[in-house]
Amino acid sequence: MTGLYYRARSYYQYSYIWKMHEALGGQFIIGKKSHLQVLQQRVGKANCHYKPSSQQLPDGVSGLILEMTLNKRNYLKRTDQFKNVLIYHGMGMDKNWKHRHFPVSRYDFYFASGEKDYLRYKHYSYGFKNIDKRIVKIGHIRSDLIINKKYDIEATLDQLGIKDRSRKNIVYAPTWSRGQGSLLKCFERFCLDIPQEHNLIIRAHPYDMEKYVNVRALIDKHRLQNIYLVDPNEIELIDNLAVADLLIGENSSLMYDWIFFDKPVILVKTGNKDLEKSRWATQKKFQVYSCGYTYNPGESNINQLIDKSLYGHPFSDQIKYVRDRTFYFNDGKANERAMDWVKDQLEKMA
Repeated sequence: MTGLYYRARSYYQYSYIWKMHEALGGQFIIGKKSHLQVLQQRVGKANCHYKPSSQQLPDGVSGLILEMTLNKRNYLKRTDQFKNVLIYHGMGMDKNWKHRHFPVSRYDFYFASGEKDYLRYKHYSYGFKNIDKRIVKIGHIRSDLIINKKYDIEATLDQLGIKDRSRKNIVYAPTWSRGQGSLLKCFERFCLDIPQEHNLIIRAHPYDMEKYVNVRALIDKHRLQNIYLVDPNEIELIDNLAVADLLIGENSSLMYDWIFFDKPVILVKTGNKDLEKSRWATQKKFQVYSCGYTYNPGESNINQLIDKSLYGHPFSDQIKYVRDRTFYFNDGKANERAMDWVKDQLEKMA
């Protein structure tokens, strides 16, 4: 029987398909056992399959597989039993695939959020003639929740335990350490300075949560108040971002979600030249680094940058410029397009 499956390495990578699953159902394939329990709690044990092998599927699988995982070890061996769609779980694939040939023949289709997505698939196809036939123009799936305001700010503030709601909420969301995340470089300065004036909400990457031990030790040592540490497996990303008045982070996928809120952002300077150095990726029209002030660890005054960012929102026009040129459709209907396409494919495969 032809079915619908979702495949990812970790739980957080499924954030692009929750609306689709709610409407269409389907079963989940996950590769990390440590993330299996939280997935089972959300969709039920009967709908979850743990398959750690890079080319392994549940027995008898046939149908359409929506994949959020991409690396040289976690690809599926081709068979006639399924077709697969890559919905890559981020905007910065270049940092994972530099100096490697992109496995274009491993996927039947690619969901593209916009021109930046399209150009990277085309770049890594190395002249593969049929790449345009495999591209499906969808738009940025997670942006639907933001554009259509599908979040509850008060409920999330309650979940976070925010005490003083007269303060501005500053969310610091560094990417993971292997992507040159800045958590260990910046948390001490941010924890000592920002809570003097604002609430500081820290959302570590799911792979870096063990570093909260360092943050908690600093909080306890100085008896700091108005700092909140987020478990990304308990509070959904868009809900978390919705409570923020300003976001601090790096050149990561999360920043491309943030620009749909049209609120200030501060970018932490990292050694980003090795992350995105292809010509298609470094075009200014795609760069979140142009959408806010830059914080230089050990040099900049973070509270001064926050005040400058909040006063008059000086980068508002640039945020709109990058958003409108990075994504195909900013109409809040990306999920509709994706689901219509999926239903059509399943009918053809039945």
